[in-house]
Amino acid sequence: MRLLPSDRQQLSDVFPRFLPTWAEDDPHAALYAIWLGHYRDDEEGARQLAAYRDSATAMPLPPDGEFPVLGDVTMPVTATGAGLTYTGDRAGAVLVLVGDGPGDLVRLWHARARGGVVFPWPVTDADRFEPAVRAWLQQESTAASARQGQTGDGSQRFRYVTISAGELGPHVPRAVALIEEYGWRAFPDDAALLGGWIGHHPVQTDEESAFSVPVDRDSWRVDLPMPHPPRRPGPRVRWPGIVVADITVHQEDALPPGRLLAVPAIRGLAPLLDQVSQDLEPFQRPTGEGRAVAVQGDADTVTVGLVRAAAVFEQIFDQSEWSFRQSDEGRFGSQLIERLGGVGAQTASQPAVRAVLEKVSRAAVAMPKPALIEEAQRCRGEWPGPFSQLAPRDYATRGAPCAARSSRSGSRSHWEDRARHGDIGSPRTSRPRG
Repeated sequence: MRLLPSDRQQLSDVFPRFLPTWAEDDPHAALYAIWLGHYRDDEEGARQLAAYRDSATAMPLPPDGEFPVLGDVTMPVTATGAGLTYTGDRAGAVLVLVGDGPGDLVRLWHARARGGVVFPWPVTDADRFEPAVRAWLQQESTAASARQGQTGDGSQRFRYVTISAGELGPHVPRAVALIEEYGWRAFPDDAALLGGWIGHHPVQTDEESAFSVPVDRDSWRVDLPMPHPPRRPGPRVRWPGIVVADITVHQEDALPPGRLLAVPAIRGLAPLLDQVSQDLEPFQRPTGEGRAVAVQGDADTVTVGLVRAAAVFEQIFDQSEWSFRQSDEGRFGSQLIERLGGVGAQTASQPAVRAVLEKVSRAAVAMPKPALIEEAQRCRGEWPGPFSQLAPRDYATRGAPCAARSSRSGSRSHWEDRARHGDIGSPRTSRPRG
């Protein structure tokens, strides 16, 4: 899962907590809100603020004078990351030059979202913030997070700080000079901070649960168990918030034909998942190996709906000049594959099965069982193979007649039983964050 609301986080952080405050008319108020964190001005925000303030030390930020050195401390925005692990490509140490435009704050947010250890430097108040920037360059956490490079000939390795400047290029030389004073290299490169991820969200938590769930042939929904984070001490909140369950399906064994749980990781397929979602689930997204589902944080299970395979193809082809439909031959072929054990079975490769099916389909009346056994034994070829536990004399009585009965009389074979009571198995369900 991911996207744990801050009120669900543990209060046992490694670093001390501080609650910064500033005047509403402070020229850097917007920067402080994005950089250090700010609670919403509503009932829920007031409750979260009170819970954080109980364990934090107030830190007033004066509108003038030297900006205080922060050090390795916990602020409201970093507290929301307690218990989360970033698994993506980290941005390293990033010095973000900030001006008066909102785009500068967006760059700050994105650099931090990329897993970077970030410090903003307001160019309109550079002298006042310079001591804090110097202290940040000397922190152990900055050095530990910085990326490493090497010279073209490979003779030297070095650590470097990325400078995100946006439209503030004239201020880059001062930032480079300051960084190099401490033996670092500096590289102005906003392009290195762009990008996203492929597959599952790079922000993960340690809470996960494995599941193996039987699926009835007539069912279009599956209930999967939810992992839960440890609850912090204190009164229980009235509404636990929304988390995102990142469901990974490692095996689908004999699902009902034409139904899927995992769909390709194409954002355009999200409407198909939303159509089968519950009322209290704000969204579902395909991930390729399963799906990401928003669900209430205290839920014991998450309900996911199966999707028609044909609808997936229809949605993909709807974005092109091509059209999609399933022919009668295709439906018959799908049913035949199901009766023969599914796409992973070897039944259709066995000459005895093909011979029996052909013989039965041409017969005007039902054929006696001994005749089918004789036909299967005569046409079995090299089956069963040398690694099979089935004796050649038993082959015909345990394979071909079952397939023949399934195709002619409709009585259930062992293959049909497998398809009727399929299993969806997954070693885990991981959690979200944001």
